[in-house]
Amino acid sequence: FPSGHATTVFAFTTPWVLYYPGVPTYGLLALSAGTAYARLADNVHWFTDVMAGSAIGIATAYWLTRRHQEAVERSRLQPILAADRIGFRVRLGP
Repeated sequence: FPSGHATTVFAFTTPWVLYYPGVPTYGLLALSAGTAYARLADNVHWFTDVMAGSAIGIATAYWLTRRHQEAVERSRLQPILAADRIGFRVRLGP
């Protein structure tokens, strides 16, 4: 408890669905659900094991994806052009 396979597959596919929403990426959720179902069909896990693993994978991936998207929105790439230097400055934060 919980199912490691369900946790892993949902944690891997959830960011793809959040970054690239659309019908093709929703198919990845079918892959995830198929993996979870296979754990049940093989009598390796109980339903609660698969549901808990799926919830952990989705919640963790959702949280990390949103955190990354917020960090990207706050970051700035600022060109520097001066008499003594040329380059870029990356600012992370507000």
